[in-house]
Amino acid sequence: MMGKTDFNKIHEKRIDSMRKMYEVPLEGKKELFHGIVSLKKTPYGVVPSRMTDRLLDFYRSRGGEPRLIRAQGSAGVRLQFRTKAERMALRIKFGPFIRNHFGFDISCDSVPVKRLIEKTAMEDFSFETELPGNGLRTVIVSFPWQTECTVMSLQLDDVSVVEPVANPGPPIVMLGDSITQGYEVSAPEESYAARTAAGLGREWINLAVGGMTMRGEGTEAALDYPWDTALLAYGVNDCAGRVPLDEFRQETMRSLKALCGRSGAKIFMIAPLPWPGCPADHPADRSLQKYREILAECAGKFPQAALVDGTILLENDPRFFAEDMIHPNAQGMKRIADRLIPLIRAQF
Repeated sequence: MMGKTDFNKIHEKRIDSMRKMYEVPLEGKKELFHGIVSLKKTPYGVVPSRMTDRLLDFYRSRGGEPRLIRAQGSAGVRLQFRTKAERMALRIKFGPFIRNHFGFDISCDSVPVKRLIEKTAMEDFSFETELPGNGLRTVIVSFPWQTECTVMSLQLDDVSVVEPVANPGPPIVMLGDSITQGYEVSAPEESYAARTAAGLGREWINLAVGGMTMRGEGTEAALDYPWDTALLAYGVNDCAGRVPLDEFRQETMRSLKALCGRSGAKIFMIAPLPWPGCPADHPADRSLQKYREILAECAGKFPQAALVDGTILLENDPRFFAEDMIHPNAQGMKRIADRLIPLIRAQF
């Protein structure tokens, strides 16, 4: 485990008899993180946040502390920089959590280096890894989707070059519920959101929050972000919660009106995936198909909006779902992304 560090200066730390490690100051270095809107200083380090204060207040109002914890999760957050270093050490402080998934994915020049799958929360979590290759390379560390991460310390064995990686263009903004946030996959890069963005070669920001239903107010807050493509994926929770169809239609129209009001934007609305765990006694007048039909009806009123039928992205087959029969497993997430990517490409 790494010891306590001075966050205000670069200092040496001997990792072994051959190498010295140097701390990289992160305060004020928002450009070293992707998938975020702000980098907040705390007594323990810096917190890369994907949510604006406006959105955090909204999610708190829609479900109190449990919903706020989901919103504070680090879904889609990445530490991304170019360096000549051959070794990296990272120290993380986990925040509150809902699920026991604390996975990290680390890559160097797009080559996977390490996948850490932690199933037990640790207040102080550290890891070290070699960074293969030579010369200036791009390192990406993808954070867990379901807990807020405070970066307490980043150390490299060579800090002669630590450069930010420029965004390739405006991001895709992803709005939705737990499926889009990445629930039940162990590693962050296994989610369909991460896989889709990677397959498209696009920058992205994940604003999805577990348990959420279609809400125009939350969607409108996405206009606070710079983006040119939006993905909107709700419906299973609306169905499970038996949201009145007229209310669902109203919130869908409000959401689409907000997103489609952005000049030149492309909107992809995913109708719900299958729900193998749907109770046999679920009322027929609140079936998942009823909500899909409303989404199709609403999307048809906006030329900028393309509807993607969730039933063509994933079969109603238990093999592709976690034990809860709601959330896709890693295999299901890959299947969704593999089918979604060409549908999005066809619109560009």
